[in-house]
Amino acid sequence: MRFTLLFLIGFMAAGHYSGAQTASSVKLNPLPEDLHAWKRYEPALKFSGLRVTAEGIIFNAGKYRDAAQFFREKYDGMIAEIVPFTPYTCPAGQAFTEPSRRNGKKAFNGIPVVPVYRSKILRLNEQGRSSYKPNDLVYVSLGSLPAGIPDLREINILFLKNNRICGIVSFHHLRDTMFRYYPRIPLIPIPPPDLCTCYQPPEKLQTVSFRFYYAVNETIPDPQMIQRVQNFLHDNFSGISRITVTSFASVEGNYPVNYRLFLSRAAIL
Repeated sequence: MRFTLLFLIGFMAAGHYSGAQTASSVKLNPLPEDLHAWKRYEPALKFSGLRVTAEGIIFNAGKYRDAAQFFREKYDGMIAEIVPFTPYTCPAGQAFTEPSRRNGKKAFNGIPVVPVYRSKILRLNEQGRSSYKPNDLVYVSLGSLPAGIPDLREINILFLKNNRICGIVSFHHLRDTMFRYYPRIPLIPIPPPDLCTCYQPPEKLQTVSFRFYYAVNETIPDPQMIQRVQNFLHDNFSGISRITVTSFASVEGNYPVNYRLFLSRAAIL
């Protein structure tokens, strides 16, 4: 009896090992490099979608914590580009062809809408705080549809970095239909800056002002205030044309002391 049990256990183990060996010998076809690049560069927006209605273009950027990481680390903003749709075929050999604008031929293939920058996407205030909670979904309004655009069209979402087009996601659209993008659409990772297409946004640039206050005999302002200003500039620098910084301090001691404090404080600013 004991011999029989040992024989059965040995037979089952041998069969399990040979089966595992057979399964491990089967190699799946590797993903094309474009898909690897997409998974590497765009993981935060993996489940996003786009809705186009008579009121405008709405982009679902997923949960706030993912969208915040995506836009803080990689891109400054995004812009919708509307292209009237015409039927065409895409040969299998060209399924992963890079878009023409990657090599600088055209800035746009269609009609661009006004860009939206990081501060509006994430609803950031001057202190860099957002009105979103981590698991809230982020819906970005990319503007209204220009007059005369037919219902059947394509919409490209162009991601901007330093006002350069450095990422493209394409959608085929019918009015009021939700689409999730499919990763076989031609997508590009972040290329070197000299390969990006420059784009000057039509959005009105803003002027911002900051005030720093110094305590008595202190040469460095409140660190929390400095951090808030740094966060604000980091999240809004693409839309700022002028920055004004003003500092306030009380008069302390004699003229030489005040002069030295003034020089130290000016150097910090």
